[in-house]
Amino acid sequence: MPSSAAAVSGRALLSRLPVADESSITGFVATAFGPWRDGDTDGCSTRAEVLLRESREPAEVRNGCRVVSGRWLSSYDGRRWVTPGGLRIDVLVPLREAWQSGAGMWSAGTRNRFRNDLAYAWSLNAVTASVADSRGTRDPQGWLPALQKCGYALHWVSVKYRWGLAIDAREKTALRAVLSGRCGDRTVTVPRLGGVELLRKPAPKPTSTTSPTPTTTTTSPTPTTTTASPTPTTAAAVLSGSARTADGRALAAASVAVTDTSGALLAQTTTDAAGAYRLVTPQGALRLVIGSGSLNRQADALPGAFRWQVDVEITGDRALEIFLPRAHRLTVAATSAAGRPLSSAKVLADADRPTVVASLWSGGPAATGTQQVAPITATTGADGRATVWAFSSADVAPLYVEHTSPSGGVNRTTMPALAISADQMVVAIPERPGCTPRPATDLGTGPVRLVSDLATVAVRESASKATLLRTADDLVSGAIPTVAYNATLSGDPLRYLYDEGVALRRVTGILAYAYAATKKTVYLDTMARKVALNAARWPDWNPGHPLDTAQVATAVSLAYGWSGARLSADERAAVADSLVTRMVLPYSCDDGMLVAQRNASGNQNTVIATGAALAGLAVRNDATAWASVGVGDGTGALARFRIDDGMGRSVAGGPTVEGFMYSTYEAASLALLHATRWRNSGDPAVTAALTDTLADLDRLAAWNERCGTVADPDMEDAWDFYPWVDRPTALATMAAWPSAGGHVQDLLEALQARDTLTIPDRGSWTVPDGIAELVISAVSPRRTVPPIVDAYASGSGAAGSFWGCATNGSLQAVISGAPNNAPHAHRDIGNIVVRHGAQEVLADLGQRDYSYTGASQVWRVNAKAHNTVGVGQTDGRVTQTDRGSGAVSTVDGGLLMVSSNAMNDIDWRRSVAVTSSSASIRDQLGLRVAGVTKQMSLSFLVPTPPSRVVNPGDGRLRFDLADGSTWELTPPAGTTMTYRDANPASPYDDTADFKATIGPVHTLVTLTTILSTAVDLTTTIRRMDPVS
Repeated sequence: MPSSAAAVSGRALLSRLPVADESSITGFVATAFGPWRDGDTDGCSTRAEVLLRESREPAEVRNGCRVVSGRWLSSYDGRRWVTPGGLRIDVLVPLREAWQSGAGMWSAGTRNRFRNDLAYAWSLNAVTASVADSRGTRDPQGWLPALQKCGYALHWVSVKYRWGLAIDAREKTALRAVLSGRCGDRTVTVPRLGGVELLRKPAPKPTSTTSPTPTTTTTSPTPTTTTASPTPTTAAAVLSGSARTADGRALAAASVAVTDTSGALLAQTTTDAAGAYRLVTPQGALRLVIGSGSLNRQADALPGAFRWQVDVEITGDRALEIFLPRAHRLTVAATSAAGRPLSSAKVLADADRPTVVASLWSGGPAATGTQQVAPITATTGADGRATVWAFSSADVAPLYVEHTSPSGGVNRTTMPALAISADQMVVAIPERPGCTPRPATDLGTGPVRLVSDLATVAVRESASKATLLRTADDLVSGAIPTVAYNATLSGDPLRYLYDEGVALRRVTGILAYAYAATKKTVYLDTMARKVALNAARWPDWNPGHPLDTAQVATAVSLAYGWSGARLSADERAAVADSLVTRMVLPYSCDDGMLVAQRNASGNQNTVIATGAALAGLAVRNDATAWASVGVGDGTGALARFRIDDGMGRSVAGGPTVEGFMYSTYEAASLALLHATRWRNSGDPAVTAALTDTLADLDRLAAWNERCGTVADPDMEDAWDFYPWVDRPTALATMAAWPSAGGHVQDLLEALQARDTLTIPDRGSWTVPDGIAELVISAVSPRRTVPPIVDAYASGSGAAGSFWGCATNGSLQAVISGAPNNAPHAHRDIGNIVVRHGAQEVLADLGQRDYSYTGASQVWRVNAKAHNTVGVGQTDGRVTQTDRGSGAVSTVDGGLLMVSSNAMNDIDWRRSVAVTSSSASIRDQLGLRVAGVTKQMSLSFLVPTPPSRVVNPGDGRLRFDLADGSTWELTPPAGTTMTYRDANPASPYDDTADFKATIGPVHTLVTLTTILSTAVDLTTTIRRMDPVS
């Protein structure tokens, strides 16, 4: 190289380039040039630096140094770009051309500097990616750009001169033709390399025994010539054997080389057609390198380019049978934003990425590897899919997928952070570069029977049948109106489609039941149009609230799965597109509005994940790639809570810490997937997706069999009946579990008799749940009789049991130990609800309105609004600690709740015993700090107004309830008792609906005492009138 940069003409540079035959130079792998790097450690890779440098206005940069917009002009074709997705950072002299021109003898570090050469502006160029791809690795003899041919040729010879690279004869002829005349007179200034050492290919060894002398030339100064590392002086050895793939196929034309431990090449050969190799190598501590050679290996079910190396001790002739590790199939599915396959999309993954370590021969040491999964572009077929292969790796990204639209626009997306450990599929949407879903198992195609096979199920004869059929006819005729989109119906803007989604699901179940019972297709036609197509044409599914979206998606998925065949192709496409774009993409794309829900917990996780999984199953044959992603992400989220963790977060342990209503809500969603799993037992892909991902419902079935009531104890939310959580569907599915028996069935029948179909702003009708009828018709329920006297604690053991019930005849007591900071728990550790049949005796007002934003203390989240114990505060409040929790167990036929943190410095034991006509509540409290006194308050809420409460003067209270029964409450000795209506008093506040409609019809009984060391208090509530 010149010792300093000087202006020189293109014609002169061309004359100074050495001419050499490149056709025999093999062994190229793109990985030899290394990855893009951040040379100045400013957080920007070479790619980003080129984009920033070439943008004609300041580029927009996000997330460190991700260039997202700017203004670029591609010098190859004159095309303008405002986003970088369609640009390629083109190495002017392609890496394969550089390798054959001399770079093959450079050190790895020099090759990497060549690939990242930012010091000379023309070495790297931001150009239209499709144009760069069309050029490929050809030199100017085979390709010149449509524009600026002179500049291209001038810069080509400049880069080759700068790096001391050779040209071949045909290349020189083509360049001479362009650089003739005025073009060749143009001058350029080529900066020197600044100390980079370029190793030229050594001259052939002379036949004499003297030491070889490096060849010199009289052309313009060339890089300093050096020899490889000194060859060991020990005797040579023969290394031979064969190279094969993991399944035993011969690896032909692969590179097998030996280097010293610094990487200097000592010997190299290429495997023959049978994969055999033989080379003579020095002995000693050396490095064996297996490379992909000059071929693209994608056709061999291998990464396109790869390189494995392992340190070995060679002490003599040695035979090594080399087996590459297993390569995994990576299916890349390119789709439109609506999930439609994109054919002729280009797939490229040319970055050099490390593999996991592996042994290359039996008993051999661990080898390290690098790979370029797709250094040469793969193209998707008519199904929108391309297959590339990868060795196991923590990350094979970036993987680029590019598609040219019919209008000529180029869309490109990048898939980052792509781990490979098994065959899998990734989905790319070139039209949405921000969408990067996680890899998924390919679900394939085929029919899916969602929940029930309507064509074969034999619906049971039940009291529900006539009502369901009559209602279905009213839906067909229009006597019951179609569910309409109306964002103004709800007072909560974040929930404006929730009730509509519930209604759609109920309508779908009614029509599905009617078809299963009669086989009249008019019910399917109505379902297809009034549910699936109707909702698909709504403006949105309220992406602002994930439960709204999931409710609507669940209904549309079921309706489409059952009736989609009744729609035209265009109508089917509209419904499938809505499920993909409104449910799956927002849930699975990294930039989706629902993506945070993939890591949620509790009822929202279950309901939303179920919506994604059902949407995926419904579009299995319409948008197969996205079907796989939706099912994979949905069931993956569900699998996190498949097993009871002892913390009350999974329905696998029974009712969760969120309480009975939300546990039922989760079970009703899981029920749909469990029933789908049963109906598709012959489909391996569907079975695999739904097996070992869904929580078992047996413990929840056990709770309902032992403790369930038609109106569950309203311990959190003040609803005695949950009209929107589809409890009949949950119970119908639980009936299949071993712990369910006759009581679960009785609950189902009772709930079916009072279930409702409510169409917002149009009316309500008493109609059973059609989906529940379809499920129970396919289940073989058990008829067992629950014990008359029973106590039961739900959970995985004493530490994880948060709920308990005790039953004696028609009297039942339920106690909670759910943590106070659990969602929807509302600070009610030790809360007790007592029922006598359907009549509540000790009620609980709970917290129903989650939108409360008042500055004062909220009454219904305070211990004084529950049947529990709290500590008095100086401002008049009675509280428990925010993080308090308890453990419930059964003792002597009753219940025991123990908590050491519900109240600061106090140990608390609350036990409950029931007889056929009374319940005794015993509170034992001990103060752990000496010399301190605390005021304790026991609160009880009875479901009757104060006007019906009598204090006869004997320290007891008597009150009448709505069913005509009379009860007596006997307080503990040593306590002071007061009672009043349950409206909040200072310092409490609450919402108007509570004050007007709930508080006045409940009476708050407060018992106070002073705790200085320990107290033992028993409160008894007893029925006074004769038991009928």
